[in-house]
Amino acid sequence: MPPPIQTPRVRLIKLFRISPLGVIGCFAVGITNGAFWGLAPLSIRIAGLSVDVVGYFMSACIIGGVLFQWPIGMLSDRMDRRTVLVASRTP
Repeated sequence: MPPPIQTPRVRLIKLFRISPLGVIGCFAVGITNGAFWGLAPLSIRIAGLSVDVVGYFMSACIIGGVLFQWPIGMLSDRMDRRTVLVASRTP
């Protein structure tokens, strides 16, 4: 019987030393996404709209994100990725 595979350990301090902006950015995006996906449906329900509307809104967010990534990805294959990312950011 083969030995069990070692599970890699993520050391946040080491990762932060390598890429502090990446760690802070991922943390900020995680908090922002968590707040949106948790509070958007709640806000829609509190506004008095139906569960169907909540589903449509959340589906539109997912589909819109997918449709937005496609042309941006194709453009970043043809141009400098940093330029495309800066140009495509939301104001």
